[in-house]
Amino acid sequence: MDREIRNWWSTVPYITKWLFASMAIVTVASGMNIFKPYYLILDWPSTFKQLQIWRPFTATAHLGPLNFSFLIHLVFLYRYSCSLEIGSYAGRTADYLYACIICAVLNIVSAFFMGYRITGSMLIMSIIYIWSRYNADTIVSFFFGIKFKGVYLPWAMMAISFLSGGGHFPFDEFLGCISAHVYYYVNDVYPRVHGTTSYLKTPSFLKNVLPAEIQEQQRAREAEERRAQRPGTRAQGGYNWGTGHALG
Repeated sequence: MDREIRNWWSTVPYITKWLFASMAIVTVASGMNIFKPYYLILDWPSTFKQLQIWRPFTATAHLGPLNFSFLIHLVFLYRYSCSLEIGSYAGRTADYLYACIICAVLNIVSAFFMGYRITGSMLIMSIIYIWSRYNADTIVSFFFGIKFKGVYLPWAMMAISFLSGGGHFPFDEFLGCISAHVYYYVNDVYPRVHGTTSYLKTPSFLKNVLPAEIQEQQRAREAEERRAQRPGTRAQGGYNWGTGHALG
């Protein structure tokens, strides 16, 4: 059993592995009172006045109470973050990391104005939204055999949260979608429409902090993209649109 878990864990893409582990550890540690929950959530006076600068990071990895919703969020994080990292962001691990950072920062800003204490589910929804844009026509099999196009997945997720939350609209998850849309528009839509390069170029230091093997994959992908952009060279491939995903 242990060997099977290790083998499975070794197949999880790098960024997804860190996201999954950090969210599981922080949420479980909070739920079991291994660490006092108060010290893992957003509290701006403590962050700035007492220099408890870890709070935005732990709040980003916090998924709330240990309940069924926690497990569902982890399942969706694993499924769609893996799909993004080995699909649309294949060979671009640093770019995916940068996308997650941008969305996480925008979610923190939203939390500041809305008074939210944790933003883990917001980041997962941001990831799902980005996946839905890159896989808009992919057929998704949802709960109870319901099937629809990938572009509708974020709204289906919010519908589940609405029903399981006693009829309360999951505005935090909606804001996670807004953060992801800002990233997607600035990084993909605006440059494509106006024929410019993205304003969200991944900083070099993010590429340098990744393992050497991943850095080499990123350099190879960038070299391939440069060759494809040369005059008279036909671009090879594009996004890996993936296949349908089944859940439940």
